[in-house]
Amino acid sequence: MKKNKLSLAAVAIASVITFVPAGAAFADSTTTTNGTVSFQSGDLTLSKFPSAFDFGTQEVTSDKNVSYSSTEDQSDDEIAVSDLTGSGDGWNLQASLTAFSNGNADQPLTGASVSFDQAATNQYSSALTSGSNSIESTNAATTVLSADSNQGMGTSTDPLSNIKLNLPVSTPLYKGSYSATMTWTLGNTPTASESGLN
Repeated sequence: MKKNKLSLAAVAIASVITFVPAGAAFADSTTTTNGTVSFQSGDLTLSKFPSAFDFGTQEVTSDKNVSYSSTEDQSDDEIAVSDLTGSGDGWNLQASLTAFSNGNADQPLTGASVSFDQAATNQYSSALTSGSNSIESTNAATTVLSADSNQGMGTSTDPLSNIKLNLPVSTPLYKGSYSATMTWTLGNTPTASESGLN
């Protein structure tokens, strides 16, 4: 009689062990992998700009407000600014133009200016800001294009078109060849804007 009681107890224990859930014996294991990357600062450069403006040979005239279009292929008259600094500081591009001279100080092209149309774009579609599209021959720095903080990163291009030499009616025209120099200056500080692009 005692032997039968032991057998029944053994069967009961075996039944309990059989129905223990597998998850209670083996817990899940979780690990993580971290990813890192570093970027080194590059340069802020004017990577493309017009090499020359050629307004051809013109007749002496008394017409008012004369404008002479550039005679060269204007498809190459493009500005390209590359901001690879990774700083997000923004930048500004200025231009200055010396007086048009034929070598005779008494015969300047007073009041001359060079004008152009702009259509600037940025590779990341960030906002660019246009400045003046007319550069006076006074050697004064004039903002042409700029990008505010966190704008204009990567490459920005600005194809120039409708390039003209403009002379007011008050400018007497002397025969001979005139020349002037336009200087482009790129800085990493945005300047006040006149109108937005994009």
